[in-house]
Amino acid sequence: MSIAVAPEDPTHLGVLAKVVHEGPASKRIVTGYGFWIFLLSDIVMFSCFFAAYAVLSGQTAGGPTGRNYST
Repeated sequence: MSIAVAPEDPTHLGVLAKVVHEGPASKRIVTGYGFWIFLLSDIVMFSCFFAAYAVLSGQTAGGPTGRNYST
């Protein structure tokens, strides 16, 4: 059993291969994606900072704590 594929369709997509792209995305679309990537990367970075603080805030390994410096 063989599947007949049109010779002008090298990716075997059938009807979807007829879609014509107009070129690169507009500046508005690229700027929007850049904004969301920046926002998500900041969320990840600050969540790591807060997690590190929450885990390490009481871990001084026997050294002086912040309470010792405040008096």
